[in-house]
Amino acid sequence: MKKTFFACLACLYAFALSAQADQLLSDPSVSWVAEAEFDIALDVTGFFDPNQTGLQAPMLLKATASDPAQLYSEPTSLGAILLAQANTPGQAVFADAALQQKLDVDGILEKLSRTDTIMVFSVETYEGEQRIIHRDLTPKDFKGFRVRQLVYYREKTAEFGLLTLAIGPVLKEGNVPFWLPVAPPAAPYPSVSDPAVNWAYRVGVQNREVLLGDLKPLKQPARPVMQMFMQRVIEDPTTDIFSAKNWAYPAQADDRSNLYSSTDTIVTFDPETYEEHVRIARMEIGADYLRLGLVQDWYWDDRRKRLVTRLVAACPIVHVPDAQGNFMFARPIFFRK
Repeated sequence: MKKTFFACLACLYAFALSAQADQLLSDPSVSWVAEAEFDIALDVTGFFDPNQTGLQAPMLLKATASDPAQLYSEPTSLGAILLAQANTPGQAVFADAALQQKLDVDGILEKLSRTDTIMVFSVETYEGEQRIIHRDLTPKDFKGFRVRQLVYYREKTAEFGLLTLAIGPVLKEGNVPFWLPVAPPAAPYPSVSDPAVNWAYRVGVQNREVLLGDLKPLKQPARPVMQMFMQRVIEDPTTDIFSAKNWAYPAQADDRSNLYSSTDTIVTFDPETYEEHVRIARMEIGADYLRLGLVQDWYWDDRRKRLVTRLVAACPIVHVPDAQGNFMFARPIFFRK
């Protein structure tokens, strides 16, 4: 009876997520849908600047004290939030990203613990002995997070969208011990200043750069999606785009057209003479070799006990080569929000 109950719950979650995907696939305004799993490390903090650097660099937007009653309480972290949710009675916890293998209570307890080998030395003989210990997982065991998402494109409005399906912590060894479903977004999105939001993070383009060929396509247009997107932006001046230097106002006229080409100053050194050579490299941006950058805001809504992910902006990213054609660095061309 117990196994039947868990199996039914697993089916309900799978059905709910399938319904979200089916809605996107059947929407005539959505011309492209793809599924992906991303690893994101949320270990970079900085000052949030919504008009400038906040759109590129990863930023911790908010982290309240995990226990306000304590004077020196640790700030709230996503790792601590996921562990607390997995320990919550009635919370559905899965062993896989597809949310097909639902764990029972014993399975959850097993996933939330780990086995370590330690050396114990005798103070009398100074001899070492290996011992096996069992302990609970802590946020310090995680090096990042793996998220399963659907990325999609609405041709009518020339906008990308994002739907998060599941998330799990990544251990330092690289595996994901458990997965939690992410509920569909519910309007309105909470603001950072909302007291119910005790943790918020901006995932910048330095966190997440997508090679479209690595995604699993679920719905394909007749032409490549980046080709459609770039053509729309170039031919339709009413489709607002923003430069990395001015996030507050759309690019206009000449400034806008300059964003369609890449002009970079490349400095190289002769290894024999140590002479410096400066070269101006200019190339027209072609959609064939562009990658997609996703700027996301992640919130933890403690009132509704759910993770909220919102796509702030999407941007085509170009890889700038050196004189020999080797990769030097990547940079966003413009942002569409």
